[in-house]
Amino acid sequence: MTARTERPAVPSSRRSGPSRPAWRRLRPGVSAVILAVAVQSVGNLVFHAVAGRSLRPADYGALGSVLAVMVLLAVPLSGLQTAACAAVAAHGGALTSGSLRWLVGLPTAVALAPAALLVAVVGPVAAWFRLPSATGAVVLAPSLVVAVTLSCVRGMLLGAGAPGPVAVGYVASVGVRLLSVVVVTPSVASALVGSLAGELLATGLAVRAVRRRSTAGDPVHLGGLRVARSVTALLVLFLFTSGDMFLARHHLAPELSGSYVAAATVAKTALALPAAAMAVLFPRLVASWSTPRPAAGILRAAVVVVGLATAGTAVVAVAPGLLLDLLFHDAYDGVADVLRVLALTAVLSSVVTVGVNSALARGSWAAVAVPTAGAVVEVVVITLRHADAIQVAWGSAWSALVTVVLAIGVESRATLCRNGSRDLPKPAPTLRRA
Repeated sequence: MTARTERPAVPSSRRSGPSRPAWRRLRPGVSAVILAVAVQSVGNLVFHAVAGRSLRPADYGALGSVLAVMVLLAVPLSGLQTAACAAVAAHGGALTSGSLRWLVGLPTAVALAPAALLVAVVGPVAAWFRLPSATGAVVLAPSLVVAVTLSCVRGMLLGAGAPGPVAVGYVASVGVRLLSVVVVTPSVASALVGSLAGELLATGLAVRAVRRRSTAGDPVHLGGLRVARSVTALLVLFLFTSGDMFLARHHLAPELSGSYVAAATVAKTALALPAAAMAVLFPRLVASWSTPRPAAGILRAAVVVVGLATAGTAVVAVAPGLLLDLLFHDAYDGVADVLRVLALTAVLSSVVTVGVNSALARGSWAAVAVPTAGAVVEVVVITLRHADAIQVAWGSAWSALVTVVLAIGVESRATLCRNGSRDLPKPAPTLRRA
């Protein structure tokens, strides 16, 4: 055997990997998902406005508590979506009926155990949240199962380059949620059941889309290592981007911490659309790491994600006081400067998000190490300097800047070395046209 045949074959950038037409086909999908997430965000604000005006403060507090738990569950479950997306994208974007069983059916079956546990402890859960009835606690159990199924099936669609059904699901879900408080008499039970019904509708639409696109072929497996890495990375990334709020609550006086949380809530809304774009562009990153030049895919994703974050935070930075007045009241005018600093931090966080997803795409535990290091730096900096809200904000900004430098350094080195993933196949995947 000659040296020529012994050398590992490097995929050709011309004939393998994501082609430019495939990249162009993703653009309408990115726009559709971004528009759908924007509609969903507005719809959720309307939902809370109607519920807040219609329910008593005690009942609205109970509703908000259960909905907050649902949102908290969505953070680690987003790792399932990323893992399913990577699994499908790494195998050429092909959807098969067997893949639906292994990528969706198995995680859903596993989720039944913790859901049954939630039903068993429904009494203590209702008492802990001071719910007027056990309905709210009961809803958490099916919500967990539906969230697992929806995360996996959305990941399959995004990995196959079919973001359209995902966008439709976002809009349909928030539409049903709004009907639950607009058409019927608002109550804690109707609002929670409406939220669950919306997620069920989105799940049904996504499963139907996957089945229509499925063909015969070998099933794709999720992979325990891929799931563990994705769930851990996105959970740590969430702690990194939200840790300043917890630290502000701990170190600042109650009124100051309330003002800081108000400013942070406004600033971090600018990350919703970049996160949606990142979910659609993730298959591109997976495909890029199977080519000799992965930097091109990373840069394209960074332009879209960081560009959206910059545009959103620019609006926040221009008129922070006005936004605080519109969303809260004039008592928060004193944190306008804090909001400007946190808007800058949101842009830096979007760069870290691209780096973490790039590491996930190549199957590296750097996706966990980088945001973990950032979170540690953030805790140390804010613990040392927290005299007022602006010091906490700048501590978050400086720690984000350090993490950006670390993320860029790690991914630049990986790009130069072109490290392959241990659990992703070497042949270059392609994005199929949905």
